[in-house]
Amino acid sequence: MSDGAAAPTTSYGSVRAPRRAGDPGAPTTLLVARHGRTPNTEAGRFAGRDGEDPPLSALGEQDAARLGAAVAAFGGPGAVLPDVPRPTAVVASPMRRTRQTAQVAAGALGAGPDGVTLDDGWVEASFGSWENLTYGEIADRFPQDLAAWQGSMTAAPHGGDALTDVMARVRGARQRLVAAHPGECVLVVTHATCVRAVVHEALGCGDEGMWRTRVTPAALTVVRYWQDGGVEVATVNATAHLAGA
Repeated sequence: MSDGAAAPTTSYGSVRAPRRAGDPGAPTTLLVARHGRTPNTEAGRFAGRDGEDPPLSALGEQDAARLGAAVAAFGGPGAVLPDVPRPTAVVASPMRRTRQTAQVAAGALGAGPDGVTLDDGWVEASFGSWENLTYGEIADRFPQDLAAWQGSMTAAPHGGDALTDVMARVRGARQRLVAAHPGECVLVVTHATCVRAVVHEALGCGDEGMWRTRVTPAALTVVRYWQDGGVEVATVNATAHLAGA
C-alpha cells in the first residue's frame, strides 16, 4: 500500500499464546521492521520495487536511529519483552531505504554497516503503473483495478505484483531465516506489504485480513517461530520507541 506515515500509537505489551505440550526448544524470533520515512512516505506516494527507490529523508534518518536504539535494548535489563534476546543478525530488502535503515540498526547492535545481509525475498511489491502515485491519483485513474486489487489476493496492478505472489515470496524468505537461525533473534528491515504478509501468515487471517494491519515507518512487529511449527505474534506495529518523532 501507500508509503504513508502514521503517528506512534502502539506499545510493546503482549500476552503469551498457548503452547503445545512438550518442550519445543527455543524459538527463532523475527523483529520485523518497516524502513524509516522517505520523501514518498511523506507525500503519500506508492514506492514499490520497480519505482524510484527513494532514500531516507531527514525524518527517516531519525526513525532509523530510534529503531536502532530500540533493537539494541533487546536482551538487556528492563527490556520491554524480556524473553526476546538481542538480535544476532540483520537482514534487509536491497532497496535504498531498507538498506539505510538496516545499516543504522546494525551499527547500534555493534555489527557495523557491513553487518547487513540483503535478501530479495523481503523487497517491496511492484505496483506497476501505480508507482509514485498517491492513493487518490490511483483511485481517479484506475478505479476498477484498485477495487479489484483491494478485493482479491490474486488481482494485480497493471504490470505489478498480486498479493499472492508477495505472500509466497515473503513466506519463503521467512522459512529460510527460521531454518538458518534456530533459537536466535533476527532483525528484518523490510516494507509495509511484507510486514502485512508476515502478520497475515502468522495469524492465519482470511484474505480481508491483509489490509487490517497498520504498518508505521520504523515500527516493530515481533513474531516467534518454534521448530515444531508453533507461532506466536508478540507485538504488532510497536511504535513506543518513536515517541516524539
